[in-house]
Amino acid sequence: MAQDERRRRNDRQVGRRALVERLRAATPALLFGLREWASICLALSVAFAFALELGEPTWAGTTAALVCQPVLGPSLRKASFRMIGTVVGAIGIVILAALVR
Repeated sequence: MAQDERRRRNDRQVGRRALVERLRAATPALLFGLREWASICLALSVAFAFALELGEPTWAGTTAALVCQPVLGPSLRKASFRMIGTVVGAIGIVILAALVR
């Protein structure tokens, strides 16, 4: 009877160790999923709450999903390039509008 008790305790400890190891292995993927979910929800809430008068507000969530990457560095770099492109495009439109008048 004491051996059965020891086996059960040992099985539980092995099961817990296996669970902890699986969670450690899955942590980066879980964190990425959580970060992507949060960014999509934030983009959609901003698009809908502030009524940015977008033709299709769902594109804000799609853009957030496309920009988000598993590693934070490339994601921030991509976002900065996107912001620079937006500013350059806005300046270009202002110049074009001034030339057309």
